[in-house]
Amino acid sequence: MVEKAKEQSGLDEDRLFEKHSGGIITYADVFISYSYRDDKIIPLALSLLLEKEGCKVYLPKLFSRKKGKTPTKLDIELTHSALSVSSSLVLVNGPETTRSQWIPWEIGFVAGKTGKVCVFDVGDDEKKPRNSEFLNLYPKIHPLESKIIVDNSKSIMDWVYDKDNLYK
Repeated sequence: MVEKAKEQSGLDEDRLFEKHSGGIITYADVFISYSYRDDKIIPLALSLLLEKEGCKVYLPKLFSRKKGKTPTKLDIELTHSALSVSSSLVLVNGPETTRSQWIPWEIGFVAGKTGKVCVFDVGDDEKKPRNSEFLNLYPKIHPLESKIIVDNSKSIMDWVYDKDNLYK
């Protein structure tokens, strides 16, 4: 997916990520939460796949998430604004997820607002995050033939807008 997008746009991976991340939005079906310490190719590929399925996606920029930098008030306001207008959150659960200070806040915000949080596990069993039992509360998403399926039963868009099944 990313290779095709790079080829079509003529942009390298870094510029493609910049093009598809951040900005001011008025609504999003999905907010993608991820650790900047993990490879950014996964959140970018997930964003492109979700967009292909018709989702309006918000992929946060890296801004002050870098190690040793304190987030600015603007960073926090931009993230808060994006979370406020997002219907759901997909966590890219990579090896560095449990080290993120942003992810628990982002999950808590959307879980409290809409209850629509799901998890996309990345990596093999050896690289999966440890001490993240709370993530088992949320449904898992899986790519299936170029589509995103939630808990092997619903398309991502059906899940996002199903008001009867929170946390499922």
